[in-house]
Parts: sequence; C-alpha cells; structure tokens
Amino acid sequence: MARQERDFQAAGLLPQDGDELLLRDLPQAQFDEIVARDIREGTTREEALSLRHRKNLRRWELALTEILVSLEGQLSQRKEDDSAEARQWRKKARVFQEKVLKRRREARDRIARPRPSPRRPLRDAAREEAIQQLIAAHAEEYRQLFYEALQRLEQDQQ
Repeated sequence: MARQERDFQAAGLLPQDGDELLLRDLPQAQFDEIVARDIREGTTREEALSLRHRKNLRRWELALTEILVSLEGQLSQRKEDDSAEARQWRKKARVFQEKVLKRRREARDRIARPRPSPRRPLRDAAREEAIQQLIAAHAEEYRQLFYEALQRLEQDQQ
C-alpha cells in the first residue's frame, strides 16, 4: 500500500462502538508494540481503529509521548558521536521522530474533537418538527409575537 494511501486511510478512520475492545485490556508492553507498528504503518485496520477509539486515545497519546522521550534521550546520548554510522542513525531517527510527532498530533486532535453524537441529526429534526407543530397550533399567537419581535429589532437598528 502506498504511503499516501495509508496516510489518507489513517486520517479517515472513524472508530465505532466496540472498536476499542481489541486493545482495551492489552498489557502495556503489547499495546506499545502496536503503537510502534502503527508509526511504521504496519497495523491492521482493526488495530488502527482501536488505537483511535475515544476510549484508547489518552493511552495512545501517552505511549507516543513515551516513545518521543526515549528517542530524544537516545539522540542526546549519541549527539557527540560523529561517525558515519551515527550520522546515518540520527537521520533515520529524525524521520521516525517526525512520524511519531504526526501520530501524536493526530491523537491530540482526536482528543480535542468534540464527541460525535449519532443522535444529533435526529434531535435537530425532532426540534424542527416540534417548532412547526407549535407554530401551527398557535398560529395567531406566533404571528403576533413574530411581528412584535420584528418591530423591536427594526427600532433597535435605527
């Protein structure tokens, strides 16, 4: 699978109820392995959905932060090493670091996103229907209140 295609899929993953169960009770070491595979784009769709489920987001973000802290420590330890091998390792480490940062931004964005409500469109439709029924049942009173409010607003604009 091409990298761009995988990135697009990760951005479009919308976990549903039950997707969190795959990783919910997993020991931390195994969870961390899946997080590392996700960074390298080697997870299954089910694992990716489970990581991104609202109930697993904080744990995912924490695991990514721990990876970053560990990587920064390794970079710091090897900063004085000027060998070709060390330069090559740092180059790969920086690429990996960018991938981890990208995933952590995704996790934080998902944490900050308001919780989607599958009932919202239904509630909006019900609200509109109730308003229309109230207007129909009290048409004369509605018209009077409407025109009074309109006159007040027109006077306020003058």
